[in-house]
Amino acid sequence: MYTFLYFWYTIHKKMKTFTRSEEMKIGFIGLGIMGRPMVKNLLAHGHEVFVNDVNVEAVERVVEYGASPVDACRKWLRNLKW
Repeated sequence: MYTFLYFWYTIHKKMKTFTRSEEMKIGFIGLGIMGRPMVKNLLAHGHEVFVNDVNVEAVERVVEYGASPVDACRKWLRNLKW
């Protein structure tokens, strides 16, 4: 639990310092209770998010916010910036 909170605090703190030139392409697998709000927050901060989940309805919900659906992890990895 503490590891997750530290991780979330670090990401949240860094996201506040990003400028427009530091937008990221992020791949996200899993859009459940925790994943969906995290994707929504990333999109609100101007990041491009590629999503995948076994539940098609969960993917459709975040696509409404502006996420890009990816049907296979191989395709998901190609869209990310390394």
